[in-house]
Amino acid sequence: MKNSAITVLICLVAGIAGAQDTTWHSMDGILLPDKVGADYYMVKTKDPDDWGITLLEGWYISGEKYAESSFTDYGTPNRSGAYKEWHRNGNKQAQITYKDSQFDGVLESWWDNGQQRRRDLYDKGLFVEGQCYDEAGNPVEHYLFQVMAEYPGGEQELMRFLQTNITYPKFARRKGIMGIVVVSFVVDQNGMIGNIKVLQSVHPLLDEEAVRVIKSMPRWIPGSLEGKAVCIQYNQPLQFSLK
Repeated sequence: MKNSAITVLICLVAGIAGAQDTTWHSMDGILLPDKVGADYYMVKTKDPDDWGITLLEGWYISGEKYAESSFTDYGTPNRSGAYKEWHRNGNKQAQITYKDSQFDGVLESWWDNGQQRRRDLYDKGLFVEGQCYDEAGNPVEHYLFQVMAEYPGGEQELMRFLQTNITYPKFARRKGIMGIVVVSFVVDQNGMIGNIKVLQSVHPLLDEEAVRVIKSMPRWIPGSLEGKAVCIQYNQPLQFSLK
């Protein structure tokens, strides 16, 4: 499984920019600003028969089919149905069934030689049972398909760190400037934070403080895909409020 799959799994429910939206990606799982240096691209389009459904298709830059899926967006985006992915040589790479944005049902993946790599069963996001195989088809000890990167101590510790370390800029406080800054960052294979960008700006002073705090975070526990450490991109909202 290519590292890039992790970005698709995480960012599948990103907002839609108009009726169609194209995003560019590198094979190390990073969302790029344009096609320069990209290995594949994803295109989101509205289902012409039901505008509450968004279709997702992807192609390698060299022209081969990469992935396809769909999700509903009546209010909150919701992944549903099958997500399919192919190796560059045309062999199937993965097929994942979603329900309410969670793994639900059978999750399968294959090596690029066509040999099955895993067959797992999930129930509403919870792993039930499964079997993994090597490239020759021999059973091996099972390992989880996907493990998300984690802040040391978990989400509650992350929230505590952000709340403790954010300093409200004095000028912004005096002027009553408030809002939510959304910062994108990447946790690399070693747990280091990088590629920090402001996705949703409020004011330059608040944006700068949000970036400073994200940059100051300690090393995370890296995530993995198919048993290998991968880069994972996160979007973190930071609320500045004077209430």
